[in-house]
Amino acid sequence: MEKAQFKTKKAILFSLLSFIGLNLILQVYFKSLTLDEQMHIAAGLSYLKDWKISINVEHPPLVKVISSIFPYLANEISLPSYNDFKPYKGWSLLLWSIDSIKTNFSNLDLLTFETRIFPILLTLILGYLIYKAAKELFGEVVGLIALFIYCFEPTFLGHGKLVHTDVPSALFYFWYFYTLYKIYNKPCYKGFIYLSIIFGLAIVTKFSMLILVPTYLFVVVNIIFKKDWKRYCGILPLMAFIPWFIIATVYFFRISRLSENEARLLIKWLYLPTECTTYLNYFFRYIPIYLPPAFLKGIDMVWEHNHLGHFAYLLGHHSQKGWWYYFPVALCLKENLLILIVFFLGLVYAPIKVLKDKKFLFIIFPIFYYSMFAFTSHINIGIRHYLPVFPFLIIGASIFLERIFNRGNWPRLAILIFLFLIAFETVRTFPHYISYFNQLVGENGWRMLSDSNTEWGQDIKELARFCHRKNIKFLQVYALNAWLLPYYGIGISLFRPIKASFVETPGNNKKLFLLLEGENKEAAHYLALGASCLTLPPQALLPLINFAKYQQIERVISEFRSKEPWTKVGKTIFLYKIK
Repeated sequence: MEKAQFKTKKAILFSLLSFIGLNLILQVYFKSLTLDEQMHIAAGLSYLKDWKISINVEHPPLVKVISSIFPYLANEISLPSYNDFKPYKGWSLLLWSIDSIKTNFSNLDLLTFETRIFPILLTLILGYLIYKAAKELFGEVVGLIALFIYCFEPTFLGHGKLVHTDVPSALFYFWYFYTLYKIYNKPCYKGFIYLSIIFGLAIVTKFSMLILVPTYLFVVVNIIFKKDWKRYCGILPLMAFIPWFIIATVYFFRISRLSENEARLLIKWLYLPTECTTYLNYFFRYIPIYLPPAFLKGIDMVWEHNHLGHFAYLLGHHSQKGWWYYFPVALCLKENLLILIVFFLGLVYAPIKVLKDKKFLFIIFPIFYYSMFAFTSHINIGIRHYLPVFPFLIIGASIFLERIFNRGNWPRLAILIFLFLIAFETVRTFPHYISYFNQLVGENGWRMLSDSNTEWGQDIKELARFCHRKNIKFLQVYALNAWLLPYYGIGISLFRPIKASFVETPGNNKKLFLLLEGENKEAAHYLALGASCLTLPPQALLPLINFAKYQQIERVISEFRSKEPWTKVGKTIFLYKIK
């Protein structure tokens, strides 16, 4: 009997991991490169070619380098000079990455598949780790339910295939606290070494993972002040060396000694009084510390980005600094409604049980710790930035469901139906997971959130397929990653209105009169507008042009927001007949 149960559990585990793996691979076929992916891929190729981190340093290199290995080995890479694109300022990296891909790759679908192999593998590892941790702490049933929810969670399905730092950072954040919990229960040399490795990998995955530094230092201090500190003090040099070695390795050992300039940066990042600079200078003078300059520059760029803010959109409003409630609202709109309900029930249930069982701290603390930083962030551009708390929400929800599951046959049947409905919603949504919105807003979700929550360039391939079916050879386009369309045989002209006004028509109805510039007259018959381009103002998306032109484009776009499109392609691109 036990052997049969063991085989059944293993079959469920294998089936769930196979489902998410196959789902992600199929999405690679249906969905095109997203806006940020092209920059990460081109940067990764430049790192491998030059063995130097000099471009796109605001994102650590680990994911970019490993994702770019296959295309780098399979092709003779020749990259354009980045200096030629510097005059374009904020657009320099994007234009350079586009030119880099155009120069080196004729088969864009093959490039997309090769670069997404590593992110898909990390997504599978995270799924297994969630199962393993939940099973170890709360039992086999909790582990299987947690894995089930993870495999049908739309945000992980949408972003789990992308060459980006969001899912990998969720993996290492979860892995770090899982390892920390195991050390808390059973301190050992092996556990401290694992923690150091995971901490180092987290930092070179995404700079937001620097929030783990205080917890890591707390572990070190705790070792020093333990009664049996002599037993573990020998691990302290390794706990300092291992993260440093990982950072230095990923940055190709291009390191330099910290000096007065770095002291000023630390003072700025930590909001310390300027008088502290003198003490830091003394410290760096007598204690040599070597770190990659690109690592420090990347941290500073992220700090400046957050300090200045990022133009964001929420519920019809724009803001440069964002909103403290951005992620709670985004979660309520983007999450599968049934999963959302058990997320909140789990959040209520875990604090109630924490006094009786300290294991629930493993759920509560990481969620509130990360949320404390996320809610004060000024970069509100996607629910993906909140992914590190999702594994803990999933396990909390699974514990709650497991308690109901064990109450008898009827509750067990209810939970199975509940899980089936979650799966049905996810399968029904395939492959549109990035742009998924729950039943609270449905098809109007693009009016509530923008950027990587909706259109991120992922539907360009589907737009090209539609155009081929309808024998449309040219388009006017105002959508993210529109430069990919010529790869799929569709001619484009960028959306540039030269005349936009309202005229009286028979019946005293006002109608928009629109004249478009275009390299091909046929292109003016169809206009493709991306959802993000309909909600974000032109100055947030287009290269610097005169303000009058921005106003002209905005007037035209505002008219299209209220018009019914000829058709909608892939959930995020609206196609209009304009002549």
